[in-house]
Amino acid sequence: MSRANKNIKWLFFINPPYAEAGTAIGREYKTGVKLSNIADEMKAKKMGRSANELKMQFLYKIERDFGKRGYYLGLFSTPKWITKPSQEEFRKIWKPKFDGGFMLNAIEHFIQQTNEKYELKAHGHFPILFSLLDRREKMKTWNQDWTYGLIDNHAKAAGAKTFLVFDEKRLAFIKYFFPNIRTDTIKPLPRMSSAVIPCNGKNIEGKAAADCLGAMKLKGIDFLNQQYAFLLSALPSSSGVVINPTNYNSILTGFALYKSVKYDWRNHEDIFYAPYRDLTDKEKADCLLYALLENKNNTATARVDGNMLYNWFNPFDKAKFNFAKCSKTGKKAFAELTDYCENRVQWRKLETPYGYGEWLGLYQYRTDYEQVNRTYKKKFGRNYPNKDLYGIVYPDSFQKAVEALRQQVEALAIDLCLSAGKTITRTQNSFIGKEKPLLEK
Repeated sequence: MSRANKNIKWLFFINPPYAEAGTAIGREYKTGVKLSNIADEMKAKKMGRSANELKMQFLYKIERDFGKRGYYLGLFSTPKWITKPSQEEFRKIWKPKFDGGFMLNAIEHFIQQTNEKYELKAHGHFPILFSLLDRREKMKTWNQDWTYGLIDNHAKAAGAKTFLVFDEKRLAFIKYFFPNIRTDTIKPLPRMSSAVIPCNGKNIEGKAAADCLGAMKLKGIDFLNQQYAFLLSALPSSSGVVINPTNYNSILTGFALYKSVKYDWRNHEDIFYAPYRDLTDKEKADCLLYALLENKNNTATARVDGNMLYNWFNPFDKAKFNFAKCSKTGKKAFAELTDYCENRVQWRKLETPYGYGEWLGLYQYRTDYEQVNRTYKKKFGRNYPNKDLYGIVYPDSFQKAVEALRQQVEALAIDLCLSAGKTITRTQNSFIGKEKPLLEK
């Protein structure tokens, strides 16, 4: 009866249970989430993946039943409904006014406080928002200042966090930096579970274009998938983008921007966007160098059942890479790389099973031999060759130089791809198309 009284002002305060259809929540699969009348109604209105999440079903029902008369909503939730493309169809009908809120670390506040033992893992920390939302009138747009106060585990104010609302005009990070330019698939290439070991213990050949130089494995453009992106000299065992002479500048630059930003629970739900402006030549050169130095660059030279797989990504090959345009920070990192290779690795003086004078790859130099050999020996029944090339540690000065470059690229990535309120001034992907590539052959 109270719902029929239009004079009553409705206030909702909910902490909806989180369950998403078809995904693992702990050890359970919430297979029944999308089997409801509400889910069917949302799908009929073309709300896509929003209908597969229980929290969004709660919000939809509140909006459906009370939206015309208006209401206030106090909501505990993760920030997915603000940042994720999967919620866009629901956001088109639900436009509340944001009246502020706060954010805290779910692990610190809801698990640590119980004195339970838990392992600190990046993906285990995630933000919980408390949002005050005014739906007495529907806003025309989502373009508001979604800034939340941060609360530390002592219930003290600890700064602020601003979320970049999903923007389909800026979304195309993958299309901008990772163009998958395909040609005829005529060259056999091994599929590798790492840079040096074939998948499943045998040489499984994939079909690659004749100009294939390697590949970048990629699962997504948010922080939840950041750890799964890396570079290979072979085809990846799962989804990825083929690298060739036309797109390598663009892919390496995007890879550097994506991998440079350190994970933190506060950016757990953020997604990377195409840059709002074109990069300068100096910025591009720094990104290219960092991509070659990044720890997840697993490019290498390998021998697979007697066949050679050469590493194309040699930073000293001036026909492909010229780092004269780097910043001072980039030039310092390149100088440290040169010293490492000439004085510690002495790669120019080593004759190896892979050939003489070939660029083996930093992955091989820095990786502990026993780590590679355990897997290789288990699969092939023999030791992996060339033990003397592995486990050559980076000197402190080299590590500091790479970290300084990472921080510089990280600041660039945050400004270009993760900041709100930026006016788009870029013209096109400056790596692909009519414009000349940064480093010409």
